[in-house]
Amino acid sequence: MFSANRENSLRDDFEINAGKLVKYKGNDEDVVIPDNVTEIGDAAFNHKECLKTVKIPESVTVIGMGAFADCKNLTSVTIPDGVTEIKSGAFSGCYSLEAIILPEGQASIEAAAFAKCKSLKSIRLPQGITEIKSGAFLGCCSLEGIILTENLVSIGSMAFCDCTGLIGITFGKKLKSIGSRAFCRCTALRSIEIPDGVTEIGELAFEGCTALERATIPDSVIKMGEEGNGCDVFAGCTKLTTV
Repeated sequence: MFSANRENSLRDDFEINAGKLVKYKGNDEDVVIPDNVTEIGDAAFNHKECLKTVKIPESVTVIGMGAFADCKNLTSVTIPDGVTEIKSGAFSGCYSLEAIILPEGQASIEAAAFAKCKSLKSIRLPQGITEIKSGAFLGCCSLEGIILTENLVSIGSMAFCDCTGLIGITFGKKLKSIGSRAFCRCTALRSIEIPDGVTEIGELAFEGCTALERATIPDSVIKMGEEGNGCDVFAGCTKLTTV
């Protein structure tokens, strides 16, 4: 009887409508999402501070806007290969999340998807990623290094802003544009080498990178900064001696 009641209770924790998980109503630390779910709705787990681990089934293809936002104690999430869309702010404010592997079906990292994941130390980007949108990794202060995939074309504004632990960046060869304030206040960054083929670097892109000593800018760049002449791109980079 206990086990049947517990099963019913667990089922009642999930509000599911036509395959879409609309809301998680439970208070468990470890959650396994039911196999019949195909989409995790917007804010479905928003502010569930009890949540520590979550397993997403293979049936899920979409993770909604702010789905796990502000789950401050979430340390582990398993995202299956079938997920093709992770919407903006999906994991923003997950302070305890340390690592994440994204499935290969992703074409972009949406705005603020992992913003303020303060404990995030590593992330593996899919090879098919072509765009990292604004604020995607804003404030991920534990992120020390990131390899940007070969197919990446654009990095949005403030994408890595305030990643104060970021020591190194490896850019892909297909990169064309770096948005405004994309790497601003990355105070541990010492050197950057922007690949040939980049044509635009936005205003204040590396503003406040106070440890930056060397920057390599290719001849392919035709516009730098707000005025196009590059005078503000490295504002506040007090140690920069070689460009």
